[in-house]
Amino acid sequence: PGTPDFNDRLKGIFGETRADELLRLAAPELERELIRQLLGRKMDIRAEKVHFGDATGNWYFRTGEYLSYDRQHERSIAASGISRMHPEQSFSEVVLSRRVLPETPRDILNSVREKDDLPTMLIWEVVKRNPRMPEKVRAIYMTVFYYRLAFPWACFLAVFLGIPLATKNERTGSMLAIIGAILLIVAYIVTAQVFLTFGKSGALPPVIAGLAPTLLFIGFSIWRTLSDRT
Repeated sequence: PGTPDFNDRLKGIFGETRADELLRLAAPELERELIRQLLGRKMDIRAEKVHFGDATGNWYFRTGEYLSYDRQHERSIAASGISRMHPEQSFSEVVLSRRVLPETPRDILNSVREKDDLPTMLIWEVVKRNPRMPEKVRAIYMTVFYYRLAFPWACFLAVFLGIPLATKNERTGSMLAIIGAILLIVAYIVTAQVFLTFGKSGALPPVIAGLAPTLLFIGFSIWRTLSDRT
């Protein structure tokens, strides 16, 4: 702070009046205010060379330009184009730490894959490593995660549903019991997929969308089994 280059960059980003106000702040307060202001923006970075340090977890961008956008104005300018907050700023090197940019090259490659194809524990790691992940994206990841946790328990449905259906009335024969069990399993699958869709879209919390169908149907099947015994 205080150098001509820093002052010029600050004026280019915030405008001369706002930059003068910021430069009056003490260094620690100025740093906090800059972080607060810039974290609310999206940034595009173009660089001739990009390197990820496996040991440090830092991203290194060399020889390029960056441009930031105001998140709050994205919807209002969607029809007319991108709202530039400042002219493109050139740089020789920018280093972004793991705290600022937690994604790794592996995360970027996995982001283009279908979320349903990712291993369960990888989904958990990606979410935990990216605390500033957009809520829409987080909802997709976590809905799939909870669905994966619940789905193996669905095998109990066939057991708990089959017992009361098979013993309800011997005169009806086993065929009716089999048909009833199949229909209930189909109903469970359809319900689970509907909840999964609602969870991915953000209409339902991920934990409810992923767990509720399996828990509800297992609870219903246990109730049917107990009531049939009495």
